[in-house]
Amino acid sequence: NKGYFDFDGSDDKADCGSVTPDTGDFTIEFVYQLTGNGGRGGLFERKAGSPYNGFGLGQGGSGHWGFTVSGTSNFSAGSYLNLTWTYRTLNTWYHDVGVYSVGNSVLIYRNGSLVSSTSGISQGNLSTQGTRTNFLIANRDNSTSLPCKVGLVRVYNTALSAAEILQNYNATKARFT
Repeated sequence: NKGYFDFDGSDDKADCGSVTPDTGDFTIEFVYQLTGNGGRGGLFERKAGSPYNGFGLGQGGSGHWGFTVSGTSNFSAGSYLNLTWTYRTLNTWYHDVGVYSVGNSVLIYRNGSLVSSTSGISQGNLSTQGTRTNFLIANRDNSTSLPCKVGLVRVYNTALSAAEILQNYNATKARFT
């Protein structure tokens, strides 16, 4: 029915407990629309302070939009896996997907198409450096929120293929226009 959650960016969030695996492949799927500038959030399940172990898909503290996965203790030295891409146009629906695969690679998709990928240092256990926060939607660290509408969130404990991601996009794109 084209339903969605509307987060005003002040203190709204959805707290889903811990949902992603500590080790192994996973995929995060996010259908959303930004409704204002500023704030931090998207989909995050990571420690609130350095070394930020866990993952984030959305806007972090530096103001960039990206997908980050870190299980290492050397976050500030860049040993984590990170991809950034263009900040979204306000009031437009997007289907973003982050794929973490084989412990050392990340891929990002937008609207069914691969945007970028990278590989590097194996991240191992994402909880090694401390307890991660719960899986948060429209919030980054329980104190900052993102003004947005969220239509769909899916978490998989496997790395989806490009064909599966395109299939999901095609199955939901008419719902959010």
